[in-house]
Amino acid sequence: RSMGSLKRQSVNFCIQSSASTAAAMTFFNIIQNQEERGLKSKPICFIHDSLESDVYPYELFEVIELQDRLLHTFAKQTLGLALKADISMGLSMGEECELKEYCIKK
Repeated sequence: RSMGSLKRQSVNFCIQSSASTAAAMTFFNIIQNQEERGLKSKPICFIHDSLESDVYPYELFEVIELQDRLLHTFAKQTLGLALKADISMGLSMGEECELKEYCIKK
């Protein structure tokens, strides 16, 4: 590998590590908040910087708002970062389509 390639990888490692930390802490907070609210929807998988959830249809918008808010709150308060969350949905993992826009009152 070239020196340039190794430098890019070392920078990317720090970025991915921070994203993974933010996602992991958010995952923990989401579980706690959803249990407190008595929601049936559950986060089921955490991969790198991605959160997968099994969401009951009638809880969809509440879960989207909760996950989006917790991701932004944690990242801003603990890491000083402004993060953007992409939301996808589908009947099963691997069959998702990305929601381009959604509106949440903040």
